[in-house]
Amino acid sequence: TCALPISGALYSSSAMVVTGSLIESGEASVKLHHEPPSKKALYGLYSVYICIGIVYGFFAANIGGPLICHYYFGPYGKPTGTDAAMCTLGVSLFNFPWSLKVFIALAVDNFKLLGHRKRWWIVGGWIAALSLLALASVLVPSFKNGNHHQTYSTYVLIMTGVNLMIAFADVAADGMGVAYTKLEPADKRGGVIATNYQCRFFATMMSGGVIKFFFMNGPQFEDP
Repeated sequence: TCALPISGALYSSSAMVVTGSLIESGEASVKLHHEPPSKKALYGLYSVYICIGIVYGFFAANIGGPLICHYYFGPYGKPTGTDAAMCTLGVSLFNFPWSLKVFIALAVDNFKLLGHRKRWWIVGGWIAALSLLALASVLVPSFKNGNHHQTYSTYVLIMTGVNLMIAFADVAADGMGVAYTKLEPADKRGGVIATNYQCRFFATMMSGGVIKFFFMNGPQFEDP
């Protein structure tokens, strides 16, 4: 007979088999209890998805559309401006990092940053993304005053880098969401993952559609 302390109590049995979170023995089956994630941890995770939705939603909706490709880097269809092929390629290139998520997941799952498997991938991804956005803001005068055939290509490459870094943060956040949902009560399991994607969808819709509809619909944003 052996004695095993579990969660502050002492359980004894002649034979014990550990399967996942359930300890089965000839005398008793004991369910191990795990603390659910704190509200602070959940709010932090949800904020990651909201930020992803804001940044991705805006640029995905506008980088090849009238606001950025047609208007800012215009005049659209003129020799000194952008054309349909450039705008289409810009959208495709910007979205390309999301096709790499399976490879990003392999990197995130197999390599730790500062001793953590998920946390610093999220933080590091956002630091890199914000740094690239800051670089783009510094280059705004050269984007506006330079040859738009060249400056639009540079702009798209920088934004693709931003999206790649966001993809790293997104994959790490997905893994964290899966880990958190395993700690949820059985009757609420899956709520964390569902809320994650609700936050991202709402933020994407607001950033990519609603804001543009109400604040960027004037004549100055029409094709020349």
